[in-house]
Amino acid sequence: MFIDDIEVTVPSNCLYIDDLICEFGEKMTPSMVNVVSNLGIRKKYIFSDLVSYVYGKKPKIYTSITDEMKRSVVSLMKKNNCEKKDISLLICITNTPNVTYILPSISSSFFPDILNPGTMHLSLSGHGCSALIKAFDIANAWLKSNQGKVIITTSESTTDVLGRNFTKDFPIGTPKEGTKKNISSNWIQSFMFSDTTASILLGSEKNKTSKIKINKMHHITNIDKDDFFDGYVPGNKSTFISADNVDFIMSDRVPDVGGKYIDFLYKSHLEEVKKNIDFWFFHTGSKRILEVICRIVSLQEKSMNTSFEVLENYGNTSATSLSIGLSKIISNNKSGEFSLVGFGMGFSAGVVFGRVF
Repeated sequence: MFIDDIEVTVPSNCLYIDDLICEFGEKMTPSMVNVVSNLGIRKKYIFSDLVSYVYGKKPKIYTSITDEMKRSVVSLMKKNNCEKKDISLLICITNTPNVTYILPSISSSFFPDILNPGTMHLSLSGHGCSALIKAFDIANAWLKSNQGKVIITTSESTTDVLGRNFTKDFPIGTPKEGTKKNISSNWIQSFMFSDTTASILLGSEKNKTSKIKINKMHHITNIDKDDFFDGYVPGNKSTFISADNVDFIMSDRVPDVGGKYIDFLYKSHLEEVKKNIDFWFFHTGSKRILEVICRIVSLQEKSMNTSFEVLENYGNTSATSLSIGLSKIISNNKSGEFSLVGFGMGFSAGVVFGRVF
């Protein structure tokens, strides 16, 4: 299977973390300021007006995530002269609850304006930050029985439901009453996660525009039963999902749990081929997570420059981080073998091996 092109889009609204700390610092506990300052993130992008929201005002929404995904797909098709009839499968990777419509799936909204009504489509919702690797595996199997056709994967990361109102009476960083000490506050997510969309054009045959060949993929989910609870959105009695009733629970164990999964993948699939890998990219969860990976895989930080750079300049972009990483590897204009590693809620992880032309 081959990657012909990647389209990454970010909102025009860019927020610098240092500016946010200056803006809200007096409302934050010293420990929270320390945590945010050491996330390894310099700036993030957002589709709405976060500053208004956290001060208790109704935020201005510059665009919807669904519209941005559509624009990304349309741009990708136009650049590559793809017609509706050429697309045999659309895979939408959506890790954020759709605030406007819980049903139907986001993928349904691409019809009939962008894709033919007869085109197959899937939504991988809530599969965590390694969902793109699952999409690659599905696409690879699909293309084997649909020779000559192409597939588009499109992914999103949006933080609208993660933001929290900073006008509460308690200082930001104060644990919620009744919560476990190992549960991080949603405040951290407001600083860490960033809004992006990314679309990838996949084909079964190499052509003059092909940039990457995907060779192998491996997956793992829940090594231990309790890993499921290291990242989740709990259910509630409300019919509709909104920023006021969604809690994204992320355990303080996540860096170490992520390390456990990387260790498993390393011993199972990476160790024997490590010396042959020219380019590495790991999901940009946080600086701490990337440092844990460096230690486990015995890589120098310079070998993970692309991962650290994407984290610094985009933040944690959830399901789109791997697409951004691939686009950066391509932009190096160097050929070689690469390894792409994703991990996230589920708890799940996956690895892709391939070659850049």
